[in-house]
Amino acid sequence: MLAGELYTANSPEIQADQGEARAWMQRFNANIDVPLAERYQLLEDRFAGVGAVRPQKSERRERPMPDSTMTLHAPC
Repeated sequence: MLAGELYTANSPEIQADQGEARAWMQRFNANIDVPLAERYQLLEDRFAGVGAVRPQKSERRERPMPDSTMTLHAPC
């Protein structure tokens, strides 16, 4: 889809992108038992970079860090 074009949800390009994203997410979630470093590699392969994002000081609260049981979910 080019800039300035109308969004068409059933365009072949968007359908292909959604299919690729769905397949990647299933692969990521299926690898729950692999070492965390390998899961981060899958993230980097998909998103070209992964890093910690620190919330603003006013938004911080104590929470455990994600571990190897993390999964991604998105409406498909």
